[in-house]
Amino acid sequence: MRSLLIALCLLSLAQVIPGQSERGSIIGTVSTRLTRTVDGVVIEAKSSETAALYRTESAEDGHYRLELPVGTYEISATAPEFEKFVAEGVKVEKALEIRLDIVLKYSK
Repeated sequence: MRSLLIALCLLSLAQVIPGQSERGSIIGTVSTRLTRTVDGVVIEAKSSETAALYRTESAEDGHYRLELPVGTYEISATAPEFEKFVAEGVKVEKALEIRLDIVLKYSK
């Protein structure tokens, strides 16, 4: 009986894990050309297929992370006093972590 219960638990976990692996992530650091990290930067990922919009902010150390469904995205970063950063055609693949460091330029 105990082995049947364990087998059922493992089977239920097997159904949960594949759904979670249909996602990937984009990670990186936001900084200036002088390598100063920038916190509070709004980073958005817009799906090229569905136009769904995902959003996060860079942390105090400039790091950010976006967990996204598999697909192609336009990544943008905005902050006061800086020009808008845009990267098009960023592909998120199943269960992979993609690094995209963002270097912001001061606006004139």
